[in-house]
Amino acid sequence: MKFRWWSLRALLAEAFSPMSLVDEPDQPDQPKVSNAHFWLSAFLALQKLYPFLRPYRGLLVLSVISSAGIAAATAAYAWLVRPFLDGVFQEKDPGLIIVLPLALLATGLLKNLLTYLQSYLGILISSSLVADLRQQAFDHAIRLPIRFHDEYSSGRLLNRILQSAGQVAGGLPWVVKDVIQQVFTFLALAGLCFYLDWQLASVLLIVSPLSAYVISKATRRLHSLAEQNQQLGESLTVRLTESLSSIRLLKAYVRETYEGARFRSINKLFTQSAIKIGCLQALSGRVIETVGIVSLSAIVTYGGFQVIAGKTTPGSFYSFMVALILTYPPLKRLGTAGQNAHVLSVAASRVFQILDEPLEDRPTPGAIVLPPLARTLEFKDVSFRYPGSTRPALEQVTLSIRAGETIALVGRTGAGKTTLTNLLLRFYNPVEGAITFDGVDIQTTTFASLRRQTGIVPQETVLFDDTVKANIAYGREEATDAVVRSAAMAAYADEFISRLPRGYESIIGERGIQLSGGQRQRLAIARAIVNNPPILILDEATSSLDSESERLVQVALANVMRERTTIVIAHRLTTVRQAHRIVVLKDSRVVGIGPHEQLIESCEEYQRLYRAQFIDLDRSAPDIDAGESPPEPSTPLREPFLGDPAPSG
Repeated sequence: MKFRWWSLRALLAEAFSPMSLVDEPDQPDQPKVSNAHFWLSAFLALQKLYPFLRPYRGLLVLSVISSAGIAAATAAYAWLVRPFLDGVFQEKDPGLIIVLPLALLATGLLKNLLTYLQSYLGILISSSLVADLRQQAFDHAIRLPIRFHDEYSSGRLLNRILQSAGQVAGGLPWVVKDVIQQVFTFLALAGLCFYLDWQLASVLLIVSPLSAYVISKATRRLHSLAEQNQQLGESLTVRLTESLSSIRLLKAYVRETYEGARFRSINKLFTQSAIKIGCLQALSGRVIETVGIVSLSAIVTYGGFQVIAGKTTPGSFYSFMVALILTYPPLKRLGTAGQNAHVLSVAASRVFQILDEPLEDRPTPGAIVLPPLARTLEFKDVSFRYPGSTRPALEQVTLSIRAGETIALVGRTGAGKTTLTNLLLRFYNPVEGAITFDGVDIQTTTFASLRRQTGIVPQETVLFDDTVKANIAYGREEATDAVVRSAAMAAYADEFISRLPRGYESIIGERGIQLSGGQRQRLAIARAIVNNPPILILDEATSSLDSESERLVQVALANVMRERTTIVIAHRLTTVRQAHRIVVLKDSRVVGIGPHEQLIESCEEYQRLYRAQFIDLDRSAPDIDAGESPPEPSTPLREPFLGDPAPSG
């Protein structure tokens, strides 16, 4: 990566060039924001962090007292110059040779002690604040509705919870400390300057506004740079998480070079953005220092003539000079603190985009704790459309499921099968209609009591990088070893678990990578058994397995389905023919309900689905999308059992 660092012109260009790190269409001119509004917006973003600082108020007060002590000690350094020069060199007082060094030593020890105390408090507060803010952001994120997670990728959330939250919480105490300490120090030194010579000290009335102007101009530019830096940081995290989570696919398609180039391009933009921020902060400090040097040169000239003319003593003048020189570091640090505050406000605004989102399970007055399903689960004229989509996912779906009944949902991809279960779990809410448990609308119930009614065995099994036992007992932490083992035996998983190096205490890797597909699926079934839910949802639970694994999983499913209300989502009809009723969906609508024997005679869509799996369409079936009637099956239809292998054709 090449950076133009060899000339001041290039450095300034990197710091102040327009925001053109990424190619974007021309944007309309943004309305100019006043300085007051600009600083107020940053303050309001940081002000939201006050509740997180409240538990540490005592430590902050102690830090403020330390800052005041450090400021007083710094001013004392400058004041001690006057009696030393006048008393020792002019008045020849030998006592001061002993007293003043001791006073200087005591002042230095006090300042160092207070500085250490302040540093310790800053580390303690910032580390605790980082932990608190990250925990709050994580707790809030996992309680947000699925709609939010559909819009925000896991990489973006990861960046905001770890990077942005860590940056703002870790930096805020130091910014607060710097602002308080440097304000105290500047005021103490400025007060000493005016006490010693108010005419010479008037130069501060010129230098301070000039410094404030430089800080304000630089901070505006820094704010926009910080916003883009945060965006690029998110993009970098997204690229990293997507590549590493898909490492097998990446290697299978030999995309190492391609993904490396994609990461490199974002990484380069992120680094350039960070360089611009650093250059801008360094440049503003140098400008403030230059203003100070010019004013200091004028004061040295004027003050020297005052000493020669006998209008002031050398001690007073040198004491004034030391105090004045010591005022410039606080001014520079105040500028840096103000700039850092704006950088932190950008990070804070991104964290609070998560924290300001309303929770999915926020308390609702009068919400009902739903008892276990006893009679009927009903969908009443339910319609739904996914956010941002113009096409309905479900239209006027009416379905009644009796407690203990096994219902199968079949249909082509996109027909609305999984959407029904998403609505049942209240991952989304219907646009029209209602879903009721024994006549109780689920919109009036608590989320926890509703979701504890269901156990899910998904097509893509979700397992954690933890022990076998922890994965099986995931939804029921209090489950004993005996309960976990009993569930594993019912799911035909105990045998392979016992062969693992540490049995139920074996770590199975990220997403259960150390297990086969069938083994992972049987762990998911065991997890559902441990939870003992009244309703079981099987979402393509065997579609990706080989025949032997499918047979074992289906036997395990037969165990867990007993005496439970079961909803089976499947493409392969061999897995659903034992259901009490089969619900056929087409184009977001229910077009047939009944047992297999009835549907194969009366439902045209079911016939098409059946023939698509059992007849070689390329040779013998007509174009099913052309509206033609399907041919009669060439072989008699027989009723298979649950353990039938998948059709080979």
